[in-house]
Amino acid sequence: MPGDTVCRYQTDLKKMQGKTLTQKTSELSQSEVFSCMTAFEFPGKSIYIMITESDIENYPGMALRSLGAGRFKTELWDTDKFFIKGGKTPWRIVTVCRSLDQLIHCRVITHAAAPVNDKAYENADWIRPGKSAWSYFIDEEHSRRFEKIMEFNALAQEAGYEYNLADNGWRDWAKTERGAFKKVKELVDDAEKRSVGIWLWQSAMDRVWFAPYRRRFFKNCQRLGIKGIKLDHIESETQFMTEFYRHFAREAAEHKLMVIYHNPQKPTGLRRTFPNVMSMEAIRGLQCKADADNDTILPFTRMLGGNADYTPLCFSVPRCLNEVSICHMLASAIIYNSAFFTVSEDPSILKAHGLDSFVSPLPVIWNETHVLPGSKIGELAIFARRSADTWYLAVFNGSQGEKNINLPFSFLSGGKKYEAELYTDDLADQRGFNRVKICVTGADSADIAMRPSGGFAAVFREV
Repeated sequence: MPGDTVCRYQTDLKKMQGKTLTQKTSELSQSEVFSCMTAFEFPGKSIYIMITESDIENYPGMALRSLGAGRFKTELWDTDKFFIKGGKTPWRIVTVCRSLDQLIHCRVITHAAAPVNDKAYENADWIRPGKSAWSYFIDEEHSRRFEKIMEFNALAQEAGYEYNLADNGWRDWAKTERGAFKKVKELVDDAEKRSVGIWLWQSAMDRVWFAPYRRRFFKNCQRLGIKGIKLDHIESETQFMTEFYRHFAREAAEHKLMVIYHNPQKPTGLRRTFPNVMSMEAIRGLQCKADADNDTILPFTRMLGGNADYTPLCFSVPRCLNEVSICHMLASAIIYNSAFFTVSEDPSILKAHGLDSFVSPLPVIWNETHVLPGSKIGELAIFARRSADTWYLAVFNGSQGEKNINLPFSFLSGGKKYEAELYTDDLADQRGFNRVKICVTGADSADIAMRPSGGFAAVFREV
């Protein structure tokens, strides 16, 4: 790579939760190893490159090692003594695009993966995307309190969410695992009366790597009526663990269970092969710390691999709202996409902020997406997304000063009128926002002012 090429990378090889770093290739130190969804930008030439891999089957995952002077080599960073016997080499991918819009529409990571070919998916009406209530982020002790998770059943119902996630701590509801499962059954029965499905947390380090226990766990979950499993603490790309991803997804499907992977490594198209894999973390999400600069990079790096469990929309945890504005948070719910959308705030608090009308109808599946002109990696991300006849517009502003921009609405269908609900930063109060409703067409535009680490969000409903 030429020395002035900008490299965006992160060095958390285990779970991809490191802050994305930005350096010219000439400034990278020799022997630096970084996670392999690494992006390069050729300044002034509108050329963007992504290096990664797809369709890992019985093989360790890849990282990149800097050799200095703009040279790199691939490296199997997380191997073991029994490496590669019977392995299958994955696709190694170099994506080259001329625009950010072209970059986010490149689906080669997913399309290079093997298509679904398993009888467990022949009737897949049990795979249902949706939003989930989640109490754990607000207070980790909530998940250890059965009554609190029961309360979130009611809150999910009121908010119109499809699911409620019982996170780490549900085994503390009783002295034995059998007793805890009995309490889970009570939770599921209450949720079913409310048309809410229950997801259950499970650590990868807690015996599920052992096939007999894993199958017994799945059987119990199916018997109880659990809809999906949040699998945590993977943190590896050894040959054994990359196969474990596949075994877990396949066997979960046999028991009609959806899956999200928490603390995994990079996405490699797994969802094409196993459609019950709804999302993966592998991202420095809100649970780490809100970071406006990182947010202007991740849509053009990590998100190229597909759904990301970013866990957006928390206003009651100081490390989140102290760092970014409310409108930046709202934008994250549009820009970051996940088929299992974990809302990290108490729905009653969203309602108290007057934001339930924005969050509750928010789609998790999109028909159309565009990166709009003015976007610049590391500074500004402007996304327009469509679900059915409704359009959403979202902007991330980085931390380096206020920005005043004009946003054309030319993505709207020509000649049609829309009621636009605009959410803008309160420039005098980071914890405040302004909301207005106006009637617009695709010929209109709006002048938007954003705080440092601020943002913008809008909903356009056809009238």
